[in-house]
Amino acid sequence: MADTVVFGVLAQALSSDSQTLKAGEDLLKRLASNEPEFPKALLRIALAQDLPTGQRQISFSCPPALSLKAFIDTHWSASKSDRFVGPEPHEEVKAWVRANILSGLAEPLNSIRVAIAYAVSKIAHIDWPEAWPQLFDELMACLRSGHANRVHGAMRVLAEFVRDDISEQQFPSLAPVLMPELLAIFTNEQAFSPRTRSKAVVILRDFIEMIFIVKGEHPGVAALDTGYSVDNLPIKNEVLRTIVKIGRGFPKQLTPHLAHFMQLVWADLVRFAEHYQTEYISPTTLNLQSILFSLIEFTQLAVRKKSLKPMFLGAAAPGEKPFLWQFMRLALGYMRISTEMQIAWGRDMNQFIQDDEEESLTFNVRIAIQETLIVDMLRSLCDCTTELLQTSRQARDAGVASWWKMTEACLLALGRSQVELVEAMQDGKIQYDMEGLFNHIVLESMKSFGHPFLQGRALWFASQYAEILPKSLVSEYLQGAVAAIREEHVDPAVRVCAIKAIRRFCSIVPSSELEPYQAHIIEGIAALAPSASADSLSLLVETFLFVIKINRETTDRYEPLIATLVLDVWSRTSKDPFMADPIQDIFSVMATSTTGAWRCQQDACRRATFLICCSYGIQTALLLVETMLKKIPDPLSPVYAKEVLPRVFALAQKADDSALLQNSEEVLKQLVRRDFAGVAAWNDGTHSGLEYTIQFVAKLLDPSQSESAAMYIGDLITKLIQKVCRLATIRWWYLLLAVIRRLESARMPTFVQTLIAVFAHLIQTQTDTVVQFLAGCNVNGRDGLTILLNAWCDNFQDFSGSYTNKVSCSAMSKLLLNPHPQLNTVQVRGVLIVPSKKKIVTRSVSKNAPDQFTSVPFRLKAIQLLLGEHQHQHEIKNRAPKAKKLDYHVTESAFESGDDEDDEDDDGEGEWEDEDDEDDELGGGFDFSQLNGWFYRYHVWGDDDDEAHDQDPDVLADPLYHTDMEVGDQPCAQLDW
Repeated sequence: MADTVVFGVLAQALSSDSQTLKAGEDLLKRLASNEPEFPKALLRIALAQDLPTGQRQISFSCPPALSLKAFIDTHWSASKSDRFVGPEPHEEVKAWVRANILSGLAEPLNSIRVAIAYAVSKIAHIDWPEAWPQLFDELMACLRSGHANRVHGAMRVLAEFVRDDISEQQFPSLAPVLMPELLAIFTNEQAFSPRTRSKAVVILRDFIEMIFIVKGEHPGVAALDTGYSVDNLPIKNEVLRTIVKIGRGFPKQLTPHLAHFMQLVWADLVRFAEHYQTEYISPTTLNLQSILFSLIEFTQLAVRKKSLKPMFLGAAAPGEKPFLWQFMRLALGYMRISTEMQIAWGRDMNQFIQDDEEESLTFNVRIAIQETLIVDMLRSLCDCTTELLQTSRQARDAGVASWWKMTEACLLALGRSQVELVEAMQDGKIQYDMEGLFNHIVLESMKSFGHPFLQGRALWFASQYAEILPKSLVSEYLQGAVAAIREEHVDPAVRVCAIKAIRRFCSIVPSSELEPYQAHIIEGIAALAPSASADSLSLLVETFLFVIKINRETTDRYEPLIATLVLDVWSRTSKDPFMADPIQDIFSVMATSTTGAWRCQQDACRRATFLICCSYGIQTALLLVETMLKKIPDPLSPVYAKEVLPRVFALAQKADDSALLQNSEEVLKQLVRRDFAGVAAWNDGTHSGLEYTIQFVAKLLDPSQSESAAMYIGDLITKLIQKVCRLATIRWWYLLLAVIRRLESARMPTFVQTLIAVFAHLIQTQTDTVVQFLAGCNVNGRDGLTILLNAWCDNFQDFSGSYTNKVSCSAMSKLLLNPHPQLNTVQVRGVLIVPSKKKIVTRSVSKNAPDQFTSVPFRLKAIQLLLGEHQHQHEIKNRAPKAKKLDYHVTESAFESGDDEDDEDDDGEGEWEDEDDEDDELGGGFDFSQLNGWFYRYHVWGDDDDEAHDQDPDVLADPLYHTDMEVGDQPCAQLDW
């Protein structure tokens, strides 16, 4: 087709008149679908340098749906494009495009050259190497041409090509060809611009990742040359990022060069510190963030390398400070609040809260530097801050406007190191004038009303060291924090820090010292909450949770105010999943009111029923109802059975989300436990509450239902059967039949456990009846007893929760003693059969020939499992040593310990660090057996099931809950087979 036709249509598509433009776009779409020569015409127009730039650009990029780039996506290949609409051009048309498009990489106009490079990458992704085998050689020819534009265009293609198209098999043959050309371009600063040279480093960085993947099979490709240095910022930034990647993948290869690199990085950090001072601490005009991030990232990894010990800890030259002190001084300078931060935080206090969290998800130079300050620099931190705080006071006296920023940075660094510093001082490892710091620096900072970030930092800092402060100082700082949240015209930054300080005080200071301030704090938070949002509101709620636990009587006295506040916050944040936990915790505390049932539960339940009917906040509402059902003392309000229960039934019938079904199950379980009579009595005119509950259980036990949705259904079934049996209103055998049918196909261990637990509970009191029932069941040709015992023995050792484990062991012991003859014939899985011929087992072989196990009688397997559990309980009780305080040491530097040799394993898949230190100069290595015993003695592992059972009165009333599993009868001795 004539290029003039396409050219004219492109001119229409550039028109400012909307109708003309629309007509041009529609005509281009028809040409793309109906004219086989259309892509050739577009390419010829794009390459014709004598045509107007607008038409040439539109042929490639505008409008997107009609460009050559988009044509490749939608028409080039029916089998390799997800966006294909067709038709596909003839092969000779594709060949013509491939043969001519590379000439466009030399295009003088940058925008067209970049667009052509992108189109080449698109075609290469589809056609290389099968239909375009010569592409790589042609790109190499472009790199060797020495033509700046052609090299730049080829580099743009290769950047995409290396990242997306080169496979692990192709890489070893292509890398030796490409890498020398990249190095030649990178080092030729006279011929190529920094932009082109930095692109070479970008490609090299992608190469490093590929080298790390293939180095095991092709070790020869790992010979890298890092002996170069540059001053250009864009290139330096890419080089640093590349060095860090090399260090993560090849730490041993980098170690000999590490000191040299650290010297260069240190020089840059010192050089940029002056710019950071003038451009960031004062109004911003130069963006140094990117290069500083790279420098700091390298430093974070380098400071942990023992090979740099001489550099950091070596003797200082006469008249100079030690290098570690200089490093700390520089780091604290970078930690100062910049003007940019001040402006951002002043506009959005939520951003300040996010940036100021110790585990902040945001990132800036201030946060990056904090991550660089490791525990081993503690003594240098103390020495440096002592001097800098004095310098800061001198600057204040001299009238320097930004004097306060260094004081704030020092307090921040010391506050973040509170745990280590306090322990080091208590152990006599470090001497620090904490009294002088508080009497002068901190108190003066609290009164710096013109500098709210410093004033707030002083409050926060005082709370960090509350455990070592005298009562008088604690009281003084508490008064200051309470005043900050109650008084008007207080800067928001001060209020935020005051709230954080109160939260910390509440977690450290004894309740007796906090009681005089509790009422004022409750009133202050209640006044601030209505205008707070996002992170500010979250901070208030988290602090409020601490406050209401100080004194129960004061909390009960403010119950109406607290109820109003919590319900208001819940209403405003019902769509925010992150607010659910703290609100739920507040409900949990308030529900246990000593003055009787919490007065707001009526309003809370009605609010919950409203949210359950909405498309948002359903899970939060169910969780809060569950919390109140667990915590609120008897008598239980009828509002749960009358108003909440119907909404839960309606939700359970239509819901298919696993989380919602789990939450609904938990609410129903608590309702059955607390008010079974109310559940059974409720009726909607069609079915009773009990019938709806059984329908819900049947839904979750249906084999088509997700196992995760019914993960804890066994608890509800157990509760239901226990209540029904007591009332003797219906027979429950068909429920057990549904359970055994579902157990036959269950796979997830937690789901299997909850189903087995149903029978384990029944066996405690009705062993003969349950065994007889199971022996008579038939599920797909297998009796129920065989199904249960096989699943039970396979999962016996995986039962979680102390109480559940006791129920399982007790029930299996009763089955072991039961004389039913069918128990003698049941066979269960024994030990793994190891093949006699040793050979490599691939995944396909394993799939076609799964592991084989022996079969053993159930009674024999039960004895083995019970004896194993008895031995396990005995080991737990005897492995925990006498409780000792965990020994954490603060040293001057980790460089002082261990061998100087790096780890022989250079895979570098974890952090870029040396091997663990073995000979700590202040106390030796840590004894992990001591830690292991401490975990067992104090149950540090924790278990959600244990926590739930500890709150269940039915469980607490079960004698089995209080049984010592190591002590008991010897059932095996009583067997008479």
